[in-house]
Amino acid sequence: MKVKEEPDEYLGLCEKNELDEFIRRSSKYLEKYPNNMNSLYFGAQALIGKKQFEDARKHLNRIIGIDLLIADIAREFLKKIEEQDHI
Repeated sequence: MKVKEEPDEYLGLCEKNELDEFIRRSSKYLEKYPNNMNSLYFGAQALIGKKQFEDARKHLNRIIGIDLLIADIAREFLKKIEEQDHI
């Protein structure tokens, strides 16, 4: 499958709160580019918004393994997931 879109082309979907479509498109992009930080980071946010916490955890843990510079941000999101997931 050829992925034509760049993450910037569908990031606006998050801003429009079209989370399902964003998740679908970013998942396809991640199939080809599994370490794309935009897709992982914003995908995690969209997944959190849809309360798909396990998938969000996977995205955030991948970020931690790839880029130590934003690992702290990803860890903060993981804490928020734990808080929301236990409500």
